[in-house]
Amino acid sequence: MSVCLTRRIFAPLLLGLSTALAQNVDVPSPIVSSHLESFVGESDFTIVAPPGCNSVAFAQIPDLLDLFIGRELINTDPGNLCSGMYWKLVLYRLDWNTWRFRPIRTILAPRVRLADGALLYSSYDPAITLFRDRYWVAFECNGERIPHASICIGSFDPRSPGGEIDPAQSYVIVSGESYDRRDVYTYGAGVPKLLVFHDRLYLYWTALKVWRAPPADRWLEITARGAELEVRSDGHIWVKGARGPIAANDPISSDEVLAPDKTDRRSNQTADVFSLISDGETIYGIAGLGGDGCLRPLDKIEGCYRLKIFSAVNPLGPRAFDKGGEIPERLLPTNPQEYTRFFRKPDGSLFLLGRFLNSETSASNRTVPDGLVMIRLPKPPAALFSEK
Repeated sequence: MSVCLTRRIFAPLLLGLSTALAQNVDVPSPIVSSHLESFVGESDFTIVAPPGCNSVAFAQIPDLLDLFIGRELINTDPGNLCSGMYWKLVLYRLDWNTWRFRPIRTILAPRVRLADGALLYSSYDPAITLFRDRYWVAFECNGERIPHASICIGSFDPRSPGGEIDPAQSYVIVSGESYDRRDVYTYGAGVPKLLVFHDRLYLYWTALKVWRAPPADRWLEITARGAELEVRSDGHIWVKGARGPIAANDPISSDEVLAPDKTDRRSNQTADVFSLISDGETIYGIAGLGGDGCLRPLDKIEGCYRLKIFSAVNPLGPRAFDKGGEIPERLLPTNPQEYTRFFRKPDGSLFLLGRFLNSETSASNRTVPDGLVMIRLPKPPAALFSEK
């Protein structure tokens, strides 16, 4: 997980990229490449100007492809775009000609009480989907009565003028804590993903394992978990079979769908999923992988948070996302990356949008420039996949 999960534990990580990102806020014009491609991202990429400091995590609204939800830092110093440590959710419009995100309005701003009585301090890293004629937004949240980093969920109508996420109808659905209250570890839940597959709705999250006892707050492992959701008769949505929020590592109500590969030193500590889409029959996903010592994209470990693009046919099950096809690593950039997600242009072409970092740990010259980068994928993307 590459975003802050609590003020105390995770804020330094999120703000660690602030200086570099602040330099990108006022990029005068996009940089577009146009040469022959030998790996995904070598050509047909565009550098996109972030709309604010570290505003690099976006969710595209289904059926409204020029609209996105993203995070915006709530500044405490008007003269410093990277001041502050709390986030709000903002509705943006992307100008596909200039590649700029234009803010439309704030749709959820702390400090507000949620339906479960929690006081929301921060909301960030959203996901959105349309399920049975209703838009649902999941987002990472923390605050009073919200353990560590958790996943909150609420509904939102982007077609309604002035529409917002109603905090009175939003609540914690995955709690940042261990299933076992006696556990010496605690767990954060972050970077939510929503997926509709065969007319069923699924929620996925990054599960961060943290050492609870002194020396406290030491990150140990990053995995991806998922669970099926169900809409109850009162209109609220919960994990199927659960009576309320589930723990971030709940072994009964959720599955570990992607985990570190303990047999591979380059992949044995981090498996962080950022994006999931489906064509109706196959699930496609984007993740960041890393080995010993890699728990953040800027950790100086070879192959840290390198890009993985995979396919799967089952939405749940132990390591369900590690049993299908994948794009060979030799066809992908080697930069560390975070929040890389699938997006579709109005003309139907499929893109990746993510925060790519320059790093001396990259093992080859297969890199894309540092920054928020939009990369076009060949059509059909399945042509790049190889079966395991």
